[in-house]
Amino acid sequence: MRRHWLLLAAVLTVLTAVDSSAFAQDALANIIKKPDLDQRDRARIQAEVPQRVKRLEEAGDDERNRERARERIITTAKTEGASQAGLDAYAASVSSALEPLAKTTKSTLGLDVVNILIELNNPNTALALAASLESTLPEVRYRAARGIQRLHKPLAEDERFARSVLSALGDAGKKEDSDLALRMIYEAIDFQADVENFRLGRAQADALLEIFAARIENMQSGLIDLSIDITSIETAAKAYTDADPRQRTRLMNAVLMFLDAAVARYFDDDSSDEARPLIASRVQLIENAMHEMIRTSGGTPPREKIGETLGGSGDIDTKRQSAITARDALLQLLRGDPWRIG
Repeated sequence: MRRHWLLLAAVLTVLTAVDSSAFAQDALANIIKKPDLDQRDRARIQAEVPQRVKRLEEAGDDERNRERARERIITTAKTEGASQAGLDAYAASVSSALEPLAKTTKSTLGLDVVNILIELNNPNTALALAASLESTLPEVRYRAARGIQRLHKPLAEDERFARSVLSALGDAGKKEDSDLALRMIYEAIDFQADVENFRLGRAQADALLEIFAARIENMQSGLIDLSIDITSIETAAKAYTDADPRQRTRLMNAVLMFLDAAVARYFDDDSSDEARPLIASRVQLIENAMHEMIRTSGGTPPREKIGETLGGSGDIDTKRQSAITARDALLQLLRGDPWRIG
């Protein structure tokens, strides 16, 4: 009898040590394998997912319970043999259930939300990722933008989602006070980095112009680090191709202001001789983007280039005069059609 109880105790110990989730059959696994889902299937998903999200929310700061809750949500999306219809329906339901948690002030929960959405790797998570861009937590905003950036290709195939996230990125970017998050927002706007023949250049231009307006306002107050915006200048040149005439003028004017700011930084008395070559390279990048935009509009860029002058040899006063001459040539071109700037 004693041996019987010892054996039973040993079995119970083993069972307790094993994560109970290993024995729990996924109620949705068979559903998401179906090539077509009926109303009952979708209703089952919509009933089950909120319960899983509730367990995530209730896990609080308990790392083990948080991990179990995360895995419970993610594992279904990794089911072998899952159909695209099943994955889409599941991702849409998870996105809908997680979206109300997007603005949580708890860093652990906010990061869990965006990391789950990223793991699902489905365009149906786009709206919840966009909602996470409004988080008060910069680390969550960064991850949300990163998630959107990873979804460039599938999002580009769905104009509705792509327009929504571009609008959200522009709105978030103009308010962003984290340098890291803003850099990632710029990367998320740059769909052409991953998508050939991206068709929504106008929506992309609107997003950039939202951010540029705020950045230029802060720049005039001396409150920004221009290096953060450099990569966005190249994106602006890409968006310029499909932008409408008004957007093109605004993009060109904004990039001109970034150019002037970079040149002013070069000649600033506080800029060291060691820093000036880097500033000159940024001037060249901005100027090259402007020349590309000019050619897109059918114009011929001026031969004189400010960046080459700053990157070359010569004393500071000679470079300043050459830069003024080159800028005058550029501005003379931009005063004409189609831009009429200045």
